[in-house]
Amino acid sequence: MGAKKGSYPQSTWNRVWYRNACLIFFQAMKEANTNKLGKRIGTKKKLSKRELCIYMAEHNHTFRAFWIRAHPSKKFPKDMNKRAELGLDFYKNVLTDKRRNKIDPFFKKRIKFKYKILKRK
Repeated sequence: MGAKKGSYPQSTWNRVWYRNACLIFFQAMKEANTNKLGKRIGTKKKLSKRELCIYMAEHNHTFRAFWIRAHPSKKFPKDMNKRAELGLDFYKNVLTDKRRNKIDPFFKKRIKFKYKILKRK
């Protein structure tokens, strides 16, 4: 028994959903990027894209919820170093890859309506 012809497995849907949701969330975080986000003492600059991805994975509950939904059989790591690795994974595999760095318009409209992520001010 296999999947029906012309259908996609659930793992593919989960991966696409995670990528799109995190890209939209990253855009919202990038707009709100200030000096206060970093916990490092003495930094005067805004966080870079790489540092922002690490910050999202380490401290943000929305990113955690997206990751758990995309990986239902795994547990979100409690160790901060492993969380930083998740952030770097997202940065390397999604943000820097130009082929995967685009948000599907249908998905953007749907998630914007459902979660109202980009409406916050």
